[in-house]
Amino acid sequence: DHPCTIPMQSVAGSEDFQNTGMKLPMVLGMDVDGKPMLMELAKAPHILIGGATGQGKSSLIHTLITSLLLKKKPDELKFVIIDSKRTEYAIYETLCNHFLTGLPGEGKHIITDTDKAVQVLEYLCQEMDVRYDLLKKSGCRNIKEYNEKFLSRKLNPLKGHRFLPYIVVVIDEFADLLMTAGKEIEEPIAR
Repeated sequence: DHPCTIPMQSVAGSEDFQNTGMKLPMVLGMDVDGKPMLMELAKAPHILIGGATGQGKSSLIHTLITSLLLKKKPDELKFVIIDSKRTEYAIYETLCNHFLTGLPGEGKHIITDTDKAVQVLEYLCQEMDVRYDLLKKSGCRNIKEYNEKFLSRKLNPLKGHRFLPYIVVVIDEFADLLMTAGKEIEEPIAR
């Protein structure tokens, strides 16, 4: 009956969020009973957020990013952020030595150029193929199982094995990216 704004701290500080067993937990808000609403990104790896201008799409994305930053260490999680507006996600540039990743050898970590966006998505497809090969060689079915095996020293780094952080790709203004990059970006996005 009385909707109100829910401060992020009230959900992020909750016992449900602090003790969750989720691999990639994200805060969505609270339900009508005041219970925190969480979502497991690892179980819904593709999310499209749509709506009219000023309806809170970017605020939700910031909340989702913040949730992940609160629960994961820099060696467990990397973000690739593609921001065609050039301003919305600039605040995360300070995380460049910790949580952000981009094109190898590039100075900027927030991708704002369409050509660079295509390149970084192609690079991520290559990384995906390498990871599939590592999973196959290790006899693991998913990244969680693989990392547990690696951390328990059952996989040899001399044979190319390494810890695999989760990689979360955030694309702001997805429709603009599709319109400006065209066919070039469709294949890496589909993969």
